[in-house]
Amino acid sequence: NKAKPTIVTPLPSNTKSFDEEKLSMNNNNSRAYQLIQNTVTLLKEAGNNALKAGFPTLAAQRYDQAIQYCAIAYLQFPAENLNLFLKQKIVEPNLEWSPLLQLLISTRLNLSMVLLRLPEAEPKKAAKLAKLALNELAPFAEEPQKIRKGPKPSKIYKEDEPESTYNATKKLQAKAYFRLGSAHFAAKDYSNAIISFEESLKSTKAVDEYCQPEQVVLRRLAESKREHARRNKKRRNKLKAIFGGGNFAAVSSDHCVGKLPGLNHRNETTILNPNQGDDKVISEN
Repeated sequence: NKAKPTIVTPLPSNTKSFDEEKLSMNNNNSRAYQLIQNTVTLLKEAGNNALKAGFPTLAAQRYDQAIQYCAIAYLQFPAENLNLFLKQKIVEPNLEWSPLLQLLISTRLNLSMVLLRLPEAEPKKAAKLAKLALNELAPFAEEPQKIRKGPKPSKIYKEDEPESTYNATKKLQAKAYFRLGSAHFAAKDYSNAIISFEESLKSTKAVDEYCQPEQVVLRRLAESKREHARRNKKRRNKLKAIFGGGNFAAVSSDHCVGKLPGLNHRNETTILNPNQGDDKVISEN
């Protein structure tokens, strides 16, 4: 018996090479990324307009939708294609100071602000959003021209980042600490409110030590200190009434100032008049 000849089917003339497929997929990813960025921008602007028109609930919904679209962009997939049998390096989008990441952080901070303006304020959720923003800023805000990674973050990931990235992240960090302080104040956690407002001032000074701090931050810091002192005085008076005099220091977790929980920072702290939006640091952007 003669062996049957092997028939080789020629590839169609329009078959793409691996490099062409890779380039095509990258182009598709870029278009999808741009589409998501455009959608997030529109939703954020819709939230800003709703807030200016006096509809904080609608604004919160729009900001929340914008954040959900950002989450789609930051899902972790293999870097070059979706073939799960190929062991590709996983993309780390949070270590690139991209326009979409800036949109995500600023939208989180806007939503954090709006949650304190709702008929029933949500200080815990507002604080969580501010902490998420601070954690996303941390790799870029440690020192100029360097991006760090890790739980602290401690490891150097990149050493030639433009200094403009550091300046931009420190400004956002100042706003994020202000949002966190406002949430702590709304929850009557005055000691952590003090820490947050002080960290906001430090972040502003890190960019320009001669820069005048926002008056609203100084005002909120002073109000937090007054409320903190008033609470401690009330507790001391209560102890005096119970024990019949003597000098007693109020003993409470609120009296102790420590690191803020849940932040990946080395130095880790309601809007009192929620309708006051004339200060830059508390306005939406």
